[in-house]
Amino acid sequence: MRPLSDASAATRGEAGSAYPASSRSQAGRRLSLPGLIAVAVAAAALCLAPEAYAFKAADYQKLLTTNSCEKCDLEQLDLSAADLAAAVLSGAELGNADLTFTSLYYSRMEGVSLKTSNLSGANLAGANLVGANLSGANLFEADLSGANLTGANLTGANLVAAKLFGAVLSKAVLTDANLSRAVLSHADVTRANLAGANLNKAVMRSADFAGSNLSRSDLTAADMGSSRFFRADLYCAKLRNSHASGADFLKANLSQSDMTEAYMNGSNFTEADLNLADMTSADFTNTILFRAILARAVLTNAIFTGATWTDGKIFTSAAFSGKPRR
Repeated sequence: MRPLSDASAATRGEAGSAYPASSRSQAGRRLSLPGLIAVAVAAAALCLAPEAYAFKAADYQKLLTTNSCEKCDLEQLDLSAADLAAAVLSGAELGNADLTFTSLYYSRMEGVSLKTSNLSGANLAGANLVGANLSGANLFEADLSGANLTGANLTGANLVAAKLFGAVLSKAVLTDANLSRAVLSHADVTRANLAGANLNKAVMRSADFAGSNLSRSDLTAADMGSSRFFRADLYCAKLRNSHASGADFLKANLSQSDMTEAYMNGSNFTEADLNLADMTSADFTNTILFRAILARAVLTNAIFTGATWTDGKIFTSAAFSGKPRR
């Protein structure tokens, strides 16, 4: 081939381009202008806009217009202070949503996911939350009175000062949940898992904890009057200064529990395991301890006046000062 002339070479440019080098240089400068950069950024933002929100806009619109959105994606949605009374949200995804002070009164929320959602001050009274996932949720001062939480997951949930009066928590998982100052009176908490839960100063009168796991839970100064703990596991539980007059601890496991200065007047401990329990200065007046296991229990200054002892005999002394009879 015939070699290119100098003019031809200049025309084609250094890299064999059909345009002069100067033209290419000017084009490069034009492409770096701030206006084109802004356009590129805007285009990228438009491409990413649909992913900026976790919830689906169509599902949100459906909820607003029909008050019903089963199995919808409403994750991370802000529904604070919304009126969703009697809403149908069964199986919906509401994880990490903001539902502070939201009204969900008598709503249907079976199997809903509210993981790590904020429900502080929300009204969930009478709501159906069977099998719901509320792990890590914030339910501070929420109203769950009469709500059905059968089999719900409330692991690590914040239920401080929550109202659970008459709620159903049967088979619910509340491990490491914070129920300090919560109201659980007349609640059904049978066969629930409350291992490591904080129930400090909780009000749980006439509640049913039969078969529940309360091992290592903190029940300090809790009001458990007339509650039922049949076969409940309270191993290593803290019951200091708790009030459980008239409670039923039939066949319960209270081994290694701390019952210091607890008020147990008239309670039933028949066949309960109190092995290594610390009952120092506790009041067991008129209690029933028939066939209870008191091996190595600490009974210093505990009051057993009128109590039915392990052998069926009535205890007449005001305070116990010696070692327990086996």
